[in-house]
Amino acid sequence: MPRLVDADKLMQMIPTEEYNARMAITYAPTVDAVPVVRCKDCKWFHIHKTAIWCEKEEGLNHPQYDRFCSFGEMREGDN
Repeated sequence: MPRLVDADKLMQMIPTEEYNARMAITYAPTVDAVPVVRCKDCKWFHIHKTAIWCEKEEGLNHPQYDRFCSFGEMREGDN
């Protein structure tokens, strides 16, 4: 499974004389990744006693702690 790495930090770890490794990292393809906000951290997600709900219509069907949707926004004060 592919995973994201910090290529700049990796480059600092590789000795300067390792030319081939440094070039492989420099020209490696990048991914188009975007950060997501999980339901548990989203301002639209609410828990009250036994009720769990999302203020956005798309989230009403299955709000869960570990899921996310395109409407996710971080709660105020959470970073």
